[in-house]
Amino acid sequence: MSPTTLLILAAVAVIVLALAAVGIPLIARVRAQEATGSDPASPASSDSLSEMREIGQRIESLVSQQQEQGETQRQRLAQQIDTVQQTVGEQRVLVDGLRSEVRHEAKRRDHELDDIRSQIASIQQAMPALTGG
Repeated sequence: MSPTTLLILAAVAVIVLALAAVGIPLIARVRAQEATGSDPASPASSDSLSEMREIGQRIESLVSQQQEQGETQRQRLAQQIDTVQQTVGEQRVLVDGLRSEVRHEAKRRDHELDDIRSQIASIQQAMPALTGG
């Protein structure tokens, strides 16, 4: 996993834990009120329900934000990958061109060396004739 993915997962885990720390006691309080037969229309019960709704809305908002940030990061990483792939492709073309030039230069030098060897051989053959031998 990439560091970005791990960071997103850690942020989501922290958010979930924070919401659980707030939501679990609230749920327990509402259940306790239900168990004791408290009136659900009472102000305390109404406040608890509105708190639960608010927490639910916060959770939805945070999850939505995390999804948007994840998508934004995914798009950014996709663009970076495309850029790297394009650069690698350009570098391959340059390397292929350089290889071709090196091959051509090697062939040209091999031909020059063959010419020089031929000239040396001709001179060596002519030397005994020049020295009278």
